[in-house]
Amino acid sequence: MDSLKFFISLYGHKLPVLRMDISLDGDLIVTGTVDKNLKIWGLDFGDCHKSSFAHADSRADFIVTGSHDRSIRRWDRTEEPFFIEEEKEKRLEEMFESDLDNAIENRYAPKEELPEEGAVALAGKKTQETLTATDLIIEALDVVEEELDRIAQHEEEKTRGNVAEFQPDIRMLGLSPSDYVLRTLSNVNTNDLEQTLLALPFADALKLLSYLKDWASNPDKEKMIRAVRRNTSRGK
Repeated sequence: MDSLKFFISLYGHKLPVLRMDISLDGDLIVTGTVDKNLKIWGLDFGDCHKSSFAHADSRADFIVTGSHDRSIRRWDRTEEPFFIEEEKEKRLEEMFESDLDNAIENRYAPKEELPEEGAVALAGKKTQETLTATDLIIEALDVVEEELDRIAQHEEEKTRGNVAEFQPDIRMLGLSPSDYVLRTLSNVNTNDLEQTLLALPFADALKLLSYLKDWASNPDKEKMIRAVRRNTSRGK
């Protein structure tokens, strides 16, 4: 490791090495491979001290995966055969039966009274709509951040004698940064708002909180939110 030059070659395994570990004193290395053998090597000359048939297979009993959908899953190894097409059909049947049961339950369940205008119902579960709304808020925060950087750069150029007129970003729709973020936030369904905000990354949540002071100091906040929603509905 000091010179990054080749030192010794450990020759003896028939199949690729999957695991290895070196002793604390640096004298021995243990290797486990696909050929199901465990070997102990000396690192002075690369000689094999001991070799034994140590395990039944090169795969472990389970594997843990982390995914972009924010899930962590443990997959257990079984002796049962697994057929992908049959598993897909089984899952589709379960989804169909579940949807059918929900439809029947909703059809014969007693109707609930709709909440009054302005009332907030219980927060819903994370859906595609809430994830889309989260993405829109993140995009709005990014657009505003770029606009604030451009404004700061323009002010700095003005101090140097450059008095060219500032051209706002067309994506801002002629609104101030604070109003633009509020407009995007106001377009989120009230019932989906909690799940939408919970899905925000921490850094973007902090950016959003920085606008609360400006919104709270605006006496026409509620009026503006309703106007934005009304205009959005007309646009649809």
